[in-house]
Amino acid sequence: EQPSVEGARSVKIADIWHASPLAVVGVIACGLGQSAFFALGVIFGLAMGLPLVWVSIMMALPPFGVILSQYPIGWVSDRIDRRTIIMILAAAAAVVPAIILAGGYYVSWFMLIALMTLFGIVSLPVYSLVIAHANDHLRKEQVLGASAKLVLLYGVGSIIGPILAGSLMSEIGRAGFLIFMI
Repeated sequence: EQPSVEGARSVKIADIWHASPLAVVGVIACGLGQSAFFALGVIFGLAMGLPLVWVSIMMALPPFGVILSQYPIGWVSDRIDRRTIIMILAAAAAVVPAIILAGGYYVSWFMLIALMTLFGIVSLPVYSLVIAHANDHLRKEQVLGASAKLVLLYGVGSIIGPILAGSLMSEIGRAGFLIFMI
């Protein structure tokens, strides 16, 4: 059921922080990581030696994977503490680029695409989970106002993410992308 506009009120970021610090930090982190992933993933794929058509496939599969994973992850998070699921997914999302980084030049194209897809499957649902966590801890009349502020915070992270990741890649090469994702 969609939130009612009646009784909705403005919410300050401090109010959201008080209700769910995880949501505030989480949406900024998701903005940082997801924007860098989609902005610089192509450059990373090309730097790994993939032909452009395979880079396109590599970048298309993570959103497809999250379509398949979103429902089961949401179902589990409705039954287990969302913070636990967020921590598990965030840890898995850090492990995947660490595996790629450890493999270096020896990661095959197929393995790289599979791991990047897995990265999308475990990292992209985190945004929805932190929003759900915020909604779990806000009063009904705060949800609509908080949604606007959380999208704003995600946007701030989205602006900064590619700049930071791009700077890291400029300094240390393609490994900078993976280090940023970790």
